Amino acid sequence: MFDLDRWTEIFQTLSKNKLRTALSGFTIAFAILLFTLLFGIGNGLKHTFEKQFA
Repeated sequence: MFDLDRWTEIFQTLSKNKLRTALSGFTIAFAILLFTLLFGIGNGLKHTFEKQFA
């Protein structure tokens, strides 16, 4: 299960492609942020409309 050669290759690849690694990490973090914000806005709007029309 724990293959040292595989992990060594992964870390070597990450260290060679620092810009690509950083951009990928930023993109994933940004996507999670957007998902959280949109989900929160959607729930807030739903709650507001239910409160207004109930």
